[in-house]
Amino acid sequence: MNERLAILVGGGPAPGINGVIASATIEAINSGLSVLGLYDGYRHIARGDTSHVKELSIDDVSRLHGTGGSVLRTSRTNPGKDEATLANCIRSLLQLGVRYLVAIGGDDTTYGASLIAAQTRGRLGVATVPKTIDNDLPLPDNAPTFGFETARAFGTTIVENLMEDARKIWEELKLPALTPKMPWFGYVIYFFNAQLACHRHRRHRDSPRHSRHSG
Repeated sequence: MNERLAILVGGGPAPGINGVIASATIEAINSGLSVLGLYDGYRHIARGDTSHVKELSIDDVSRLHGTGGSVLRTSRTNPGKDEATLANCIRSLLQLGVRYLVAIGGDDTTYGASLIAAQTRGRLGVATVPKTIDNDLPLPDNAPTFGFETARAFGTTIVENLMEDARKIWEELKLPALTPKMPWFGYVIYFFNAQLACHRHRRHRDSPRHSRHSG
């Protein structure tokens, strides 16, 4: 019987998740492993429920890289919340015959995976893939997490379009950056939003129409 690798996704959505699932699955199968997808992150195995899983094949994932979202869905369940939750996760993984775990996620997902690795002491090989649009994971050489660069590019494109709209309609437009903790991604978006407001104000102040009505 082939050794089994399990893949799960934790935390919020980010561009590129399905591409990682596909790449990990194909590489594992080509290396002689079977692959199990765990639905909804740690949510079910944290309760000792091993029924929300799917055996993945290359045919299942070979066209996933161009799709959004997460084919395995996701959740914010933290396996390190308490000892009982962590024990349930480990017990469930072992009951499923998992030898290796790939955890795709942010700080809670990564921290939980590190606890699983520490507790199992080599029985489970654990790898994490840093995923967060907040870019709040300390990686070597300040490398960005996957999902951040794409989210930032989309966000700045939206703001640039709003800047053009503001120039034409003489109104201040606001764009909230909705992230749970707003480090880098939020700063980038709000920086451009501040530029937008200043740009609109200067254009309005210097416009002939404004001058005609200013006293």
